[in-house]
Amino acid sequence: MRSEDFDFYERSAGESADHSSTLAVVNHRLFEGEALDGVYRGRPPGIGFLGVTNRRLIMLETSTDPQRLALTSVPLSRVTSVGFLPTDAGALEQATSICVKVTHVLYELNCRDHTTAREAHDLVIWRLISG
Repeated sequence: MRSEDFDFYERSAGESADHSSTLAVVNHRLFEGEALDGVYRGRPPGIGFLGVTNRRLIMLETSTDPQRLALTSVPLSRVTSVGFLPTDAGALEQATSICVKVTHVLYELNCRDHTTAREAHDLVIWRLISG
């Protein structure tokens, strides 16, 4: 996978980023019977996007090599926890980042605001407990 295929990752911090390109990447990789619940764009540092389906999480990330992007799929059964990452100790309700732990790897999604972070967090938790 070439990083130029995902140029929206570099632009995702701006409000003018094209959300349709992210949806196209995720929609083209869904399997029969798989339903897309939500897609959340990330801001550097962290994952480029988080797609949540009824079966798995789909992430654009650089955990194996910071110079290369990987489109990573994780079955929901492998997600061990989801949490908020506040910038200040007392600012949990205003956190704009969430973390998703997959066995021993922690992925961070930096959202544009706390409402989006809360929505992403709650959707992943809902998928995990409704399972």
